[in-house]
Amino acid sequence: MVQQTRIQQVIDYLQKNKNEYGKESLIIELKKVGYTEDEIQYGVDVAYNGASMDLGTTQNNSAVENANKKSRKQKRIDIFIGIILGFVLPFVYLTIVAGMDSLNMTPGTVFGLFNVLVVVLFILACVYLVRKGREFIILGILIDMLLVPLLLFGACIVMLSGGW
Repeated sequence: MVQQTRIQQVIDYLQKNKNEYGKESLIIELKKVGYTEDEIQYGVDVAYNGASMDLGTTQNNSAVENANKKSRKQKRIDIFIGIILGFVLPFVYLTIVAGMDSLNMTPGTVFGLFNVLVVVLFILACVYLVRKGREFIILGILIDMLLVPLLLFGACIVMLSGGW
């Protein structure tokens, strides 16, 4: 039922704004606020192509359920990708920093500029992923950034308390 309400919201938004804005810009805005590809496609079919909006039929209900399953599966995959990236990216960063050190580069200026570049690239990557509807990759990276230090802290506490 919630899925049907979301699709109706997409259809209403598209029908209200289709004369004022282009179809692509409306689709981008819908993706930004978190609607799935299938919800948007269904809304576009109804608003622009005159497709039937009968959400009560078995065929449409199964399409909505498949879209929901696909969406959940994609979210899990994106979170997993983010967690893997959260493990890999620090090693890449440390390898580059070690390479700078072996080239006898001045650590202060170059290292500081490199850190600023890394932060800017991370922000640009976040913006890009949100626009593409893949914000759960960012969530996976953040989970990893929180989870690993907590696990290391817990391991240190156990070791210091003589538990191992």
